[in-house]
Amino acid sequence: STINGKSKPKGMSVTKIESDSRKMIEAETLSIFTTMTNAGASLQQTLLAIYLSGMSAAYAVGVTNDKH
Repeated sequence: STINGKSKPKGMSVTKIESDSRKMIEAETLSIFTTMTNAGASLQQTLLAIYLSGMSAAYAVGVTNDKH
């Protein structure tokens, strides 16, 4: 299968994200990237910070949903 006419990497799947949610995720990612870059962090450290931020947000959503 393809993503935007290009082959997707093996083992990857496509997820549709609402426009508002996508924009929020992009803004958060760019903010972290800018902060880490300005602090002199390596690319590896920067990507890890972005990844951990996403994991933290996913955990928070899961905990919130479990309480309902």
